[in-house]
Amino acid sequence: MKVSVVAYPRLHFGLTDLAGATGRSYGGIGAHFRGPEVYVEGRADSSFVLDLGASHGDEETKVGDAALRARASALPLSGSVTVLKRPPSHVGLGSTTATTLAVMKALAVLNRWPIDSRELIRLSGRGRTSAIGCNGFFLGGLIVDAGQPGGSRTTSYLPSITPEGRSPSLFLGRWEMPTDWNVSLAFVNDPPTVNPGSERGFFEKNTPTTGTDTLQQIADVFHGMIPALLENDLDQFGQSLRRFQVRGFKA
Repeated sequence: MKVSVVAYPRLHFGLTDLAGATGRSYGGIGAHFRGPEVYVEGRADSSFVLDLGASHGDEETKVGDAALRARASALPLSGSVTVLKRPPSHVGLGSTTATTLAVMKALAVLNRWPIDSRELIRLSGRGRTSAIGCNGFFLGGLIVDAGQPGGSRTTSYLPSITPEGRSPSLFLGRWEMPTDWNVSLAFVNDPPTVNPGSERGFFEKNTPTTGTDTLQQIADVFHGMIPALLENDLDQFGQSLRRFQVRGFKA
């Protein structure tokens, strides 16, 4: 038996409530597009073999942890899974989430796991700050989520990489991206501005953000970007996105 899984990259536009301005924390908005994809191939095998190719930061740990969660959940774990292609890590395309879910999806098919997409997301350990990449893996398009229940100015707002045991963020909805909106990507060869290992410290230093910014960002999502998408109004979408990204944590 052979299975192939393709996962597409996502652009995460930003997080919403890192201020305790509502009854929730985290949440975000972002979209998937056809671009530099993750390509995974799996074959039936009596043992579990994983080949991630060249090292991409912490992806080996994240994928390995997800496999261990599956085993701890009494799911059969066998098969030879190889990551044949993926975009660069830590450049804003969600490659770690896409790679982890693609590997888990291949294992789910090979081992006939009786689980749905929500359980696969939980096993992956991804999407605990923003579930854009996790839900977009299955659905594509524009995704909006509402983060975690409970919002307080005293909350420690930490990234997904921090093992806080949070469940995946709450999925709110998915909207189709207009097919005539083109996306261009520009990359530089410099390392990430914030090293992944320093991400926790960066969050602690720069959160919470202002409550006014948070409420304006939520307005930019629900009275800006989503209506513009439904009306195929690229100019209004761009204006709302620019307003969103000069506020709060994104600023």
